[in-house]
Amino acid sequence: VMGGGIGQLAASRGISVYLKDIRHEAVTGGLRHARSLFDKAVERRRMSPRDAANHMDRITGGLDAHGLANADVVIEAIVEKMEIKKAVLREIEPHLRPDCVIATNTSSLSVTTMAEALERPERFCGMHFFNPVDRMPLVEIIRGDGTSDAAIATIYSLAIALGKVP
Repeated sequence: VMGGGIGQLAASRGISVYLKDIRHEAVTGGLRHARSLFDKAVERRRMSPRDAANHMDRITGGLDAHGLANADVVIEAIVEKMEIKKAVLREIEPHLRPDCVIATNTSSLSVTTMAEALERPERFCGMHFFNPVDRMPLVEIIRGDGTSDAAIATIYSLAIALGKVP
Protein backbone atom coordinates (compact mmCIF):
# COMPACT_ATOMS: atom_id res chain seq x y z
CA VAL A 1 0.00 0.00 0.00
CA MET A 2 2.75 2.47 0.91
CA GLY A 3 4.70 1.69 -2.28
CA GLY A 4 1.55 2.08 -4.37
CA GLY A 5 0.79 5.40 -2.67
CA ILE A 6 4.30 6.74 -3.22
CA GLY A 7 4.22 5.48 -6.81
CA GLN A 8 0.85 7.12 -7.46
CA LEU A 9 2.06 10.45 -6.07
CA ALA A 10 5.25 10.37 -8.16
CA ALA A 11 3.39 9.37 -11.33
CA SER A 12 0.86 12.17 -10.78
CA ARG A 13 3.83 14.58 -10.78
CA GLY A 14 5.21 13.26 -14.08
CA ILE A 15 7.79 10.84 -12.67
CA SER A 16 8.16 7.34 -14.12
CA VAL A 17 7.79 4.65 -11.45
CA TYR A 18 8.83 1.00 -11.23
CA LEU A 19 7.36 -1.01 -8.34
CA LYS A 20 9.60 -3.96 -7.44
CA ASP A 21 8.79 -6.76 -5.05
CA ILE A 22 9.57 -10.44 -4.59
CA ARG A 23 5.94 -11.51 -5.03
CA HIS A 24 3.79 -10.83 -8.06
CA GLU A 25 0.76 -10.31 -5.78
CA ALA A 26 2.53 -7.48 -3.97
CA VAL A 27 3.36 -5.72 -7.24
CA THR A 28 -0.21 -6.04 -8.50
CA GLY A 29 -1.47 -4.88 -5.10
CA GLY A 30 0.66 -1.73 -5.36
CA LEU A 31 -0.60 -1.11 -8.89
CA ARG A 32 -4.21 -1.63 -7.76
CA HIS A 33 -3.73 0.80 -4.87
CA ALA A 34 -2.28 3.44 -7.21
CA ARG A 35 -5.17 2.91 -9.63
CA SER A 36 -7.70 3.29 -6.78
CA LEU A 37 -6.15 6.62 -5.78
CA PHE A 38 -6.41 7.88 -9.37
CA ASP A 39 -10.00 6.61 -9.54
CA LYS A 40 -10.87 8.55 -6.37
CA ALA A 41 -9.33 11.71 -7.85
CA VAL A 42 -11.51 11.27 -10.94
CA GLU A 43 -14.61 10.69 -8.78
CA ARG A 44 -13.87 13.90 -6.88
CA ARG A 45 -13.35 15.74 -10.16
CA ARG A 46 -9.78 16.61 -9.23
CA MET A 47 -8.51 14.84 -12.33
CA SER A 48 -9.95 13.89 -15.69
CA PRO A 49 -10.20 10.20 -16.62
CA ARG A 50 -7.70 10.84 -19.41
CA ASP A 51 -5.17 12.44 -17.04
CA ALA A 52 -5.62 9.56 -14.58
CA ALA A 53 -4.96 7.03 -17.35
CA ASN A 54 -1.90 8.98 -18.53
CA HIS A 55 -0.50 9.13 -15.01
CA MET A 56 -1.18 5.45 -14.39
CA ASP A 57 0.72 4.63 -17.59
CA ARG A 58 3.85 5.98 -15.86
CA ILE A 59 3.74 3.14 -13.31
CA THR A 60 5.10 -0.32 -14.12
CA GLY A 61 6.30 -3.09 -11.89
CA GLY A 62 7.84 -6.49 -11.65
CA LEU A 63 9.97 -8.94 -9.75
CA ASP A 64 13.18 -8.09 -11.58
CA ALA A 65 15.63 -5.57 -10.09
CA HIS A 66 16.85 -4.73 -13.60
CA GLY A 67 13.83 -2.41 -13.85
CA LEU A 68 15.70 -0.10 -11.45
CA ALA A 69 18.80 0.27 -13.63
CA ASN A 70 18.05 3.81 -14.85
CA ALA A 71 16.54 5.15 -11.63
CA ASP A 72 17.68 8.47 -10.20
CA VAL A 73 16.09 7.61 -6.84
CA VAL A 74 14.91 4.34 -5.29
CA ILE A 75 12.56 4.46 -2.31
CA GLU A 76 12.39 1.29 -0.24
CA ALA A 77 8.99 0.84 1.44
CA ILE A 78 8.89 -2.68 2.85
CA VAL A 79 8.15 -4.28 6.22
CA GLU A 80 9.80 -2.64 9.26
CA LYS A 81 12.36 -5.40 9.92
CA MET A 82 16.03 -4.42 9.83
CA GLU A 83 17.42 -7.67 8.42
CA ILE A 84 14.85 -7.76 5.62
CA LYS A 85 15.56 -4.13 4.71
CA LYS A 86 19.32 -4.80 4.70
CA ALA A 87 18.85 -7.87 2.49
CA VAL A 88 16.78 -5.87 0.00
CA LEU A 89 19.35 -3.05 -0.07
CA ARG A 90 22.17 -5.56 -0.73
CA GLU A 91 20.08 -7.16 -3.49
CA ILE A 92 19.21 -3.99 -5.38
CA GLU A 93 22.41 -1.94 -5.04
CA PRO A 94 24.36 -3.80 -7.78
CA HIS A 95 21.55 -3.01 -10.24
CA LEU A 96 21.66 0.76 -9.63
CA ARG A 97 23.72 3.50 -11.21
CA PRO A 98 26.52 4.75 -8.92
CA ASP A 99 24.80 8.15 -8.62
CA CYS A 100 21.35 6.75 -7.76
CA VAL A 101 20.14 7.88 -4.32
CA ILE A 102 18.46 5.24 -2.18
CA ALA A 103 15.95 6.23 0.47
CA THR A 104 14.14 4.16 3.05
CA ASN A 105 10.59 4.95 4.09
CA THR A 106 11.23 3.61 7.59
CA SER A 107 9.47 5.25 10.49
CA SER A 108 11.40 3.63 13.31
CA LEU A 109 14.63 1.92 12.23
CA SER A 110 18.13 3.40 12.17
CA VAL A 111 19.17 4.78 8.79
CA THR A 112 22.83 4.48 9.85
CA THR A 113 22.43 0.78 10.69
CA MET A 114 20.60 0.09 7.43
CA ALA A 115 23.35 1.82 5.45
CA GLU A 116 25.84 -0.80 6.71
CA ALA A 117 24.41 -3.15 4.07
CA LEU A 118 25.53 -0.87 1.22
CA GLU A 119 28.80 -0.48 -0.65
CA ARG A 120 28.02 3.24 -1.06
CA PRO A 121 26.33 4.30 2.21
CA GLU A 122 26.82 7.97 1.37
CA ARG A 123 23.97 7.78 -1.13
CA PHE A 124 21.48 6.47 1.44
CA CYS A 125 19.03 8.36 3.65
CA GLY A 126 15.52 8.23 5.01
CA MET A 127 12.44 9.64 3.27
CA HIS A 128 9.53 8.89 5.54
CA PHE A 129 6.10 9.51 4.03
CA PHE A 130 3.14 9.65 6.37
CA ASN A 131 0.06 7.59 5.55
CA PRO A 132 -2.03 8.22 3.53
CA VAL A 133 0.69 9.45 1.19
CA ASP A 134 -1.70 11.34 -1.09
CA ARG A 135 -3.10 13.48 1.74
CA MET A 136 -0.39 13.98 4.35
CA PRO A 137 1.74 17.04 3.53
CA LEU A 138 4.90 16.26 5.50
CA VAL A 139 7.87 14.09 4.52
CA GLU A 140 10.56 13.40 7.10
CA ILE A 141 14.10 13.37 5.68
CA ILE A 142 16.60 11.46 7.80
CA ARG A 143 20.37 11.71 7.51
CA GLY A 144 22.48 8.70 8.47
CA ASP A 145 25.99 9.10 9.86
CA GLY A 146 27.49 8.60 6.39
CA THR A 147 24.82 10.30 4.26
CA SER A 148 26.21 12.83 1.79
CA ASP A 149 24.92 16.36 1.37
CA ALA A 150 24.16 15.48 -2.27
CA ALA A 151 21.84 12.62 -1.22
CA ILE A 152 19.97 14.89 1.21
CA ALA A 153 19.68 17.62 -1.43
CA THR A 154 18.32 15.10 -3.96
CA ILE A 155 15.66 13.79 -1.58
CA TYR A 156 14.76 17.32 -0.44
CA SER A 157 14.29 18.36 -4.10
CA LEU A 158 12.20 15.25 -4.75
CA ALA A 159 9.96 16.03 -1.76
CA ILE A 160 9.37 19.54 -3.13
CA ALA A 161 8.69 18.16 -6.62
CA LEU A 162 6.11 15.82 -5.08
CA GLY A 163 4.36 18.77 -3.46
CA LYS A 164 5.40 17.77 0.04
CA VAL A 165 6.85 19.78 2.93
CA PRO A 166 10.23 18.27 3.82
